[in-house]
Amino acid sequence: MPELIKAELSLIPALAALRRRRVNSANWLSVLTTVVSPSPSDPNSIFDYAWTTDDRLLLAIEFSRAVDTNSVVPRSTLIVKTTRDPNADGTLTWSSDHKQVIWKSAKISGQLLFPQPDDSFTLTLLCDDVQVGGSLRRGIRDEFGYLIDGDYNGREGGTYEVSFTIIG
Repeated sequence: MPELIKAELSLIPALAALRRRRVNSANWLSVLTTVVSPSPSDPNSIFDYAWTTDDRLLLAIEFSRAVDTNSVVPRSTLIVKTTRDPNADGTLTWSSDHKQVIWKSAKISGQLLFPQPDDSFTLTLLCDDVQVGGSLRRGIRDEFGYLIDGDYNGREGGTYEVSFTIIG
């Protein structure tokens, strides 16, 4: 095994130990936890959204590090609420590094939004393990199996939510 790979692998247990500590320094946040990027505390940050040529909604979501793609599930841990659909279905397309995902709606815009001058939709990412009925719903996790920090408090877990307004 090449020495560089050995060195990288040896950092994983140390990183996992560090991530379990409570960290208050904002400079360390993105190093120790996987978060949705960019931070909502950044006044210039927005999530990208667009419409496809066949009138489907696209949402671009970026994480600070690689995510366990199996933990991001439309209508379960990734919820898109529109004025016509409280939990819209869609498909996911991941980047090769698993840090970015594009959600594409299954429905066209007229089935998601009302035809009015201004409309809105909300993206929610659930990053906590919770009991739903008799089963456990696992939250969104990073590549190491830790819950991502959805609420930017420096610890695993929390819900991330952002709303978009379409001004027409």
